[in-house]
Amino acid sequence: MVNLDELIATRENGEVEFKSSFGAEAIRSLSAFSNSKGGKVFIGLNNKGGVLGVEISQESIQKWTNEIKTKTHPSIIPDMEIFEVDGENIVMIKVKECPFKPVSYKGRYYIRKHNSDHQMDIDEVTELYMKTIQYSWDSIPSPDCGSFEDLDSEKVDKFVEKVNEIGRFHFEGTPLESLEKIKLIKEGRPTLAADLLFSKGRPIHGIHIGRFKTPTVIIDDIMIHLPLLEAVEEVMWAIKKQIRVRFEFTGEPERKEIWEYPLEAIREAVINAIVHRDYRNPSDIIIKVFDDNISISNPGKLFGDITLDDLKKDNYRSSLRNVLIAESFYLVKEIEKYGSGMIRIRKELKEYPEIDLEMYEMGNFFNVVFKKRVEPREKTREKTREKTREKILILIKEYPEITTSKLAESIGITQKGVDWQIKQLKEEGKLRRIGPAKGGYWEVVKDE
Repeated sequence: MVNLDELIATRENGEVEFKSSFGAEAIRSLSAFSNSKGGKVFIGLNNKGGVLGVEISQESIQKWTNEIKTKTHPSIIPDMEIFEVDGENIVMIKVKECPFKPVSYKGRYYIRKHNSDHQMDIDEVTELYMKTIQYSWDSIPSPDCGSFEDLDSEKVDKFVEKVNEIGRFHFEGTPLESLEKIKLIKEGRPTLAADLLFSKGRPIHGIHIGRFKTPTVIIDDIMIHLPLLEAVEEVMWAIKKQIRVRFEFTGEPERKEIWEYPLEAIREAVINAIVHRDYRNPSDIIIKVFDDNISISNPGKLFGDITLDDLKKDNYRSSLRNVLIAESFYLVKEIEKYGSGMIRIRKELKEYPEIDLEMYEMGNFFNVVFKKRVEPREKTREKTREKTREKILILIKEYPEITTSKLAESIGITQKGVDWQIKQLKEEGKLRRIGPAKGGYWEVVKDE
């Protein structure tokens, strides 16, 4: 049973549209709903849900139905229901998501986005059609690879070996037969996915990494053109070159590395960019490293029905633009499971409360930004002093006879800085010297 009051109260959105009268705009919205998740157009309401009413009869209902059918292709056959509100007739025209998309209205294609109808360009129309027939762009035969011999056999062998080692799938037979099993090769022809994963030559699509001091001052510039699986490690190496790392002394034999940013979250964002980018767009993936943020920008907006709000939840369902590429990354365990990338990023960020995550679309690009929270300088200095003191106490507890020069070298500050910190620790009663300055040792004072 439809609750009209509740529907009107929701206002116009991704599945509801109000029209004062039936006409071209109403049919256009119905076609947009058919290309999306379905929806309802209410005739006899203003755009705020105010009741205007509409004259209606069985004859006009039949006329509207025929007009919708003749002006859409494939033809939309809607459901209509008449309601009486405040003594006025309101007509609800309801359509389901069409299983054979895209649906056109007078030769043009629309899709519902938020509370408006968006006319699709040729790329969006092609994408929607391929999604409907469960066919992805990367499954098309590569124009640059005519046969298996055009692929790098060493890269293929490593991939097959790694997949078998991980165990998410098991290959038997020749490398050619292995790639055929997962549809990277079809009818003897490598797909675009196979070309991107195992190409012999220099891939067209690149990843451009820049270290910026300001938006206009670049202090380092790296361009990476590698097959996709190899590109991940190379990109992470390039990013690590541009960010700081400190060492935490925990009493264990090995020092613990603490990176300026959560590397696993950065890696996940890089993989997402590589796997989900729009490879029809010749633009590069752009990674910018600033003093206070790292941004990753990849060609192609969010794919399918997923929205930015969906990505902020833990139960979103992802749509795959590049099905074969995503499956290949999954088989070598670069992806844990489909649709878990943003969940894993948020999990890693819990260990870095000083880093915020931003996501947005700009032009035809999707952007992810890891941004440091700005703290007052004095607060930052106090945190640094506190961490330095902790390191000094840990080292002295482990090595009581350590010299101040060795402390300075191990921590990475000046000896003058170490002397000042030791003085403070002695005054606070947290540290004392046993024996002479030479030949004695330090003792960490336990709290009573």
